[in-house]
Amino acid sequence: MAPWIVVGVDSSVPWPTSDTGIEFSGHKMTLRPGSKELVPTIAFEYPPALTFDDALVIVRRFMSSLAWVERSAVREEGVTGGSHPIRIGWPLKGNVITHHFRQAYLPAPQDRRARLALALYREALGLNSIAYAFLGFFKIINLVKKTGREQKDWINAALSRIKDYRAVERKNELASTESDLGAYLYESGRCAVAHAYTEPIADPEDVADRTRLAKELPLIQALAEHAIETEFGVQSQDTVWREHLYQLEGFRSLLGPETVDKLKRKEYEDLPPLVLPQLSLRVRDRDLLPSFQGLVPAVAGLEDGVLWLVCRAESGVLEAVIGLDLPNELLLFDPERGVGIREGTDPASITARIDGLQLLKDLLCNGSLEVRSADTGVSLGRTDPYIGHNIDLAGSIANIDRSIEQLRTQLGEASGGSASSN
Repeated sequence: MAPWIVVGVDSSVPWPTSDTGIEFSGHKMTLRPGSKELVPTIAFEYPPALTFDDALVIVRRFMSSLAWVERSAVREEGVTGGSHPIRIGWPLKGNVITHHFRQAYLPAPQDRRARLALALYREALGLNSIAYAFLGFFKIINLVKKTGREQKDWINAALSRIKDYRAVERKNELASTESDLGAYLYESGRCAVAHAYTEPIADPEDVADRTRLAKELPLIQALAEHAIETEFGVQSQDTVWREHLYQLEGFRSLLGPETVDKLKRKEYEDLPPLVLPQLSLRVRDRDLLPSFQGLVPAVAGLEDGVLWLVCRAESGVLEAVIGLDLPNELLLFDPERGVGIREGTDPASITARIDGLQLLKDLLCNGSLEVRSADTGVSLGRTDPYIGHNIDLAGSIANIDRSIEQLRTQLGEASGGSASSN
């Protein structure tokens, strides 16, 4: 039996209300809800080859990644472990909860400095002190530049690129009185909090000092976030969503940087051989449809940087066409014309038609198509939720339901019995 480590958390990230598994850096974390007597926890069944301390570091990196993506505190409340995932008990602090926890983007940088930047970011978010939170965010800038003068210059150069409205508002206020904002934030913020032997000093009891640092906290946080993203290459969730990077994330890894770069430039000469696993298609958060599992992909064409794949069932009963639009970072799929199913009265053909209609129905109801590796279950890409245009949604769903019921009747007859309804 593999050992477990359990970490109690105090989280501003909405926590699931039931045990929820989530992948991180090749490991499975189980997020467990709290109660009146128990704190929320992260449980990790780690390989015996790892030590307890190794496992704790992985859980902490997961917490830092989650805090970075959500821009919310994830504090460590306690650590335990053993041969099974025991609970940690003391009164719940009133964490935010959600009945629909979902987090598809969790960066796991390999660079040590990038990891440290995320750790410092989580630490700063979780501090119950405005002054030391300011200092915590500033330490991320320390990772970028070593000397005070370099840090001041970096801040001045970065100020024009921040977008957080509170940060921009405070920057504009300060610009009316301060000619060198980098020097101001360094001296009246970083040095005033870190040192007490020379002026200026941030007095914890001084109302004006606390008010000033509170106004400047969003500004230094925005600068720290800018540093993490631009200096250490850890994309924010905003960037991932804005640039649709989640749609083809897994496929980019499979294709490799050389192939991706060529397709982005719409260059097709001397492409490396494409080796893709069997694929499974499903609508996100919906039941698996057997007919869309274990499909064999084959390249059908290249057009305007789009790699078109025909994904066929080994039985020959079904095929689905998807497009990997690398130049625009989009996964392409037509829910009405993207699936072909063999005509026939045999059970396999009827089942495929039922599954095809169910897939269409789920997509019409704002579903998102998800493509996974059939072997590992790893997500390779997903579309945005489908939004139909110029359709009678209620009427279309009713027609699909009637067709599914008719096919289930045929399936029962073809199978020599009665088919059960879902």
